[in-house]
Amino acid sequence: MAIKAFEIYFPGMNAIGGDVTQDDIDEVIQKIIQDVDFQKQFIVDQDVVQNIALPHKNFQRTTSAKKCE
Repeated sequence: MAIKAFEIYFPGMNAIGGDVTQDDIDEVIQKIIQDVDFQKQFIVDQDVVQNIALPHKNFQRTTSAKKCE
């Protein structure tokens, strides 16, 4: 079974993409694992099942209005 993936850009219907390989899938899996590991630092006891955010005092305040949007 072949998997194909495309990005379609409107209004010209320009398509970018093609065949998805096992290497592509493996890269996505690794990226998800890395991202979840990074996000664990923001929850209590790094417990993804309970998924309770750390108290707001654990996060540095920003002065960037763009980040607050």
